[in-house]
Amino acid sequence: MRKAITLHILLLLFAFLVITTHAQITFPHYTVKTPNNVKLYDKASFDVELKLLLIYNGTQRVPIGIMIPMYVNNFWSSVEIEKVIPIKGSLSFSSVGYYDLNIYLPMSRSYAEVPSSIRDTYGFSHHVIALGLGTQAPREETIVIVKMHVVTSRVDGSPLALNPGGTVDDAKKELREDYYNFTMPTYYWDYNNSIVQHVLSEIRQRLVAKYHKPIEQMRIYDIVKELLNWISYNVYYMDRFDYPYSRLKVSQILNTTIEVEGKKKYYGVCRHIVDLFVALARGLGVPANRYEGMIFGYVNGQIDLLGFHAWAEVYLPRIGWVPVEVTITSPYERDLVDIGDAEFAYYVPYVHEYNAYKPPMLPQVLISVLSANVTSAKAVGPSEIIPSVIYVPGIGRLPIKDFIIVTVVLLLIADNIYLHRKIFRYRSLLSSKE
Repeated sequence: MRKAITLHILLLLFAFLVITTHAQITFPHYTVKTPNNVKLYDKASFDVELKLLLIYNGTQRVPIGIMIPMYVNNFWSSVEIEKVIPIKGSLSFSSVGYYDLNIYLPMSRSYAEVPSSIRDTYGFSHHVIALGLGTQAPREETIVIVKMHVVTSRVDGSPLALNPGGTVDDAKKELREDYYNFTMPTYYWDYNNSIVQHVLSEIRQRLVAKYHKPIEQMRIYDIVKELLNWISYNVYYMDRFDYPYSRLKVSQILNTTIEVEGKKKYYGVCRHIVDLFVALARGLGVPANRYEGMIFGYVNGQIDLLGFHAWAEVYLPRIGWVPVEVTITSPYERDLVDIGDAEFAYYVPYVHEYNAYKPPMLPQVLISVLSANVTSAKAVGPSEIIPSVIYVPGIGRLPIKDFIIVTVVLLLIADNIYLHRKIFRYRSLLSSKE
């Protein structure tokens, strides 16, 4: 996570766009809805003003148009893009569009536009600002301010521990023809590579030894728990060189290790770890996708932009699509985070990816966030939540009522031991006096 990051945005050369009808495009079935057994709380509303520096990174003077994703539909947050104001350079046009950034159309050098009929409910409907920068010379700079209003909640997935959903076979039945879209290997999630297969074999053996059944008959929740456990012991958080795409294939991530306290570990930051998780999950038959976005949290009592982050999501049969925080590089962090959680900060995604294809080799605009101003921050919902599940070291997660019963029993046992000790000491005292 960084306050300022460089995003490599694919250029749209609008002069060469080819009109493509919606009938020619197949969108996967993904309707945004709150999953079962997941709680939303601590709702907040605030305004965000981002100052963006755009640097044309090409080698020839040409007319430039770009699309910058600012938000993607999800069940816990919403964003309204209000204004785009140029303060250095000029814009030949600016507008807000809705595209599925997973479906790239090489003939038109564009993305699939989301039909208005599903624009507000489709899970891969990216709200993008389209900007015309005019004719740009190499290294020419443009600065714009983007104003938007955000409403978001924290997500608590702890109730899933009591009702974690179904198996891999159940997911195949529920997702039907879309199951392949969310489990297929891709350019970056190349789990069919022998290096990745070696790690998958290790994890698969651990799962079969633990649950004594084929992977297809295991609950997805249990498989994801084992993946997070594997990451917590085998991955170290450290940035690595991945220019110019800020990304590596998973086979590349698994092909390099560093030594940490005498143990060889794979390494990377959130964007690498989430790609690693998604590839391994898909390789085990678990439907999984990738989110990338901004995270907000309280600083000195006020909500502020904490940085940029990447996380995953998985499909749990009978539950739905739930977020998964996968940047977990210690067993302690593993025990703190529940599947379905997005609650240690306010997560506001701008990219939702199920098809990690190789980006086309086009001229690029480098984008950096110069500053972020968050105002009018106020809670609009309950600020506290009573957990339904509590983690007890050495025991695991218990329902709150069971935790209370166990606590009362332990207190009674302790009180009984204390009482017997007092009686024993009293008798010993009487014996010594005699």
